[in-house]
Amino acid sequence: MSLNTSLKGRLRNTNLPLTNVLYPLFEAVVNSIHSIDSLLKKGIISSLMDASITIRILRSSQVTAYSDVKPDIIGFEISDNGAGFNTDNFTSFQTLDSEYKIELGCRGVGRLLWLKAFNKVSVRSSYEENGSIYTRTFDFNAANDIHNEDVKVTPDGKIETSIKLLDIQKNYSKYLRKTATTISHDLLEHCLWYFIRNGGAPEIFIDDSGERISLQKEY
Repeated sequence: MSLNTSLKGRLRNTNLPLTNVLYPLFEAVVNSIHSIDSLLKKGIISSLMDASITIRILRSSQVTAYSDVKPDIIGFEISDNGAGFNTDNFTSFQTLDSEYKIELGCRGVGRLLWLKAFNKVSVRSSYEENGSIYTRTFDFNAANDIHNEDVKVTPDGKIETSIKLLDIQKNYSKYLRKTATTISHDLLEHCLWYFIRNGGAPEIFIDDSGERISLQKEY
């Protein structure tokens, strides 16, 4: 007899201090790095020069009273051209505390951190599997778990995965960094090992309303 798992219960027992509000973003970026690494390991790409990760800062549409002050950050979109949510990776995503990437030091709880600080996650992933390109889309939240899932063959699809962390919770938003520069510094510090390892890290960009920061240049 197998045990049932409650997503709401796991979230209740998952700790994310308010000051660690950027950890959900960090987890998503590290997942993107691992996804790209898997293509390199399989020989599907020849080097990390063939891959990139882009973090787009999502801001409120509300106009601020000061022209030099940007609206509040409400979420992030993390895009990469790694392996994507293929069958194995999606099965792992569906399994709480998955051991799928245990050899990489992953505990399988990153997506729980997403829902600790953000009310909704939206995923669109185009990937190659068995000689065809598929596009998988789904939403993820505490109330409905994984829902609105759709998978279809998209022969002309561009290999890319987009994860949107949306609608940041108010208790976390006030601890969030306000500028792309400060976020880039924190992200580089968290991911520094990937930059100093043999082979380095893929190019990682942060886009914020016309401003673009390269973490490679920051490094």
